[in-house]
Amino acid sequence: MSKHSLEIKKKFSVPADIIYDAWLDPKAIKEFMRPADIITIPEPEIDASVGGAFLFNMHAGENVLPHKGEYKVLDRPTKIQFTWNSMNTNSEDSLVTITITALDKNSCELSLVHELLPTESSKNDHNSGWSNILKTLNELVLK
Repeated sequence: MSKHSLEIKKKFSVPADIIYDAWLDPKAIKEFMRPADIITIPEPEIDASVGGAFLFNMHAGENVLPHKGEYKVLDRPTKIQFTWNSMNTNSEDSLVTITITALDKNSCELSLVHELLPTESSKNDHNSGWSNILKTLNELVLK
């Protein structure tokens, strides 16, 4: 079976460390980790260390959709890599790599690569979800 991948890039008008820190902050995660407007994550669980795990129980109405993973690389403020496991990855680990490049002292570009997705449909769903998450992250950091 062939695996699928995607890449999304987004520029932010804040320093790289602010974007990096948001990915590991439960309060920020509650605000921006929303692949669709109807999704909330009331209690994100994060052990922000290499080998540490996270659990995001995404709530969509009455449905709870667990998303879990393990941090593989934490290199502040330039790189975060983690496994990503959910129903939409057929409960198999996929791999997300976030690279943050400073453009100057007050702006940066984030590249999100999501690999090992099981199907084209999973790739398309994640592309839409990550795009919305990055849009919401941008709104959060500009507040």
